[in-house]
Amino acid sequence: LVVLLQEDGADEAGDRGLVGEDADHLGAALDLSVHSLQRVGGVQLGAVLGGEVHVGRASELVDTGLVRVEPTPLGDERGDLDTAVLGFQRGIELARREVLESGDTSLDDVTASLGRRLGAVLSRRGDYAGAEGVLREALEHSSLDGPQRAPILVALAHAVAQRNREREAYRLLGQALELAYRDDAVLVQADVQLALAELRRRENNVQSAISALAGLATLLGEQGAGAVRCCHVYLELADAQLDADDWHAAELSLARLRPLLDEAGIPHMRARALSLRARVHAAKGEHARAVALYHEAAEVAGVAGAAEFVASLEAEARELSEGSGYKGVDPARNAAS
Repeated sequence: LVVLLQEDGADEAGDRGLVGEDADHLGAALDLSVHSLQRVGGVQLGAVLGGEVHVGRASELVDTGLVRVEPTPLGDERGDLDTAVLGFQRGIELARREVLESGDTSLDDVTASLGRRLGAVLSRRGDYAGAEGVLREALEHSSLDGPQRAPILVALAHAVAQRNREREAYRLLGQALELAYRDDAVLVQADVQLALAELRRRENNVQSAISALAGLATLLGEQGAGAVRCCHVYLELADAQLDADDWHAAELSLARLRPLLDEAGIPHMRARALSLRARVHAAKGEHARAVALYHEAAEVAGVAGAAEFVASLEAEARELSEGSGYKGVDPARNAAS
């Protein structure tokens, strides 16, 4: 990842166009966004993650109050989970080294943010024990009144729920919701509600989950939430509706999802949407179309580098082709189990 503040590129107070990135070509799994806090004119920074100029120089700028450097949430969504893990681990290592060398604890929030993202990626890769350890460490780095604490608690709740500790997950989500209400953080509240809906599905309370997810989709639309967060909700909603054997409602949810997927541009999400469409066609008895969609989803997931997801999709297609008791289970959940 390369972040560049071009000379005279931030000389207007409202100018937010400060990031020059080529992350896809570099193969980096971590994006940085740099936001202007006031006039910066004449500053030039080349920060290469993993290179010689990185956190130290960025920290100098943070200390001046001129800029704030934050990791964006999209790096772990691009699909290459192994590369994402290495990228986030490297980012955490650099932040720790800077704190040790300088004694400056102002990077604790950066470390916490990176830890949250690393934990989320490990969860998606199925390493829930590793995710829990990373997230608990991230929680230690987050300040009690900092903006990172509630999202870390949500991610940690997901990890412990996957390890069959649902009561602990509910407790963590309660803490996160309390913080979100305190800060009036509507989108964090939405993330908590999404996690609660996922817990209800684990407890086979599908109708309750559907009601919560449908309300959440409406709330996010009213709040003008980003495409990625909305995609998460509609994917979970369609999946839950299919679990309830309501393919008509799932088809409508997937239709609403389509423009959001184009905006988000995330291969893993697109692959999952295709797999859910395959389940809809299978439920309608259109098996040939369903098999074709599973194969298409596998190709997209392959581009994303999600090998386990690809294998699960191909298995679903093979099972449907052979007509050997098709179950219609979301392959994305199979891949993580």
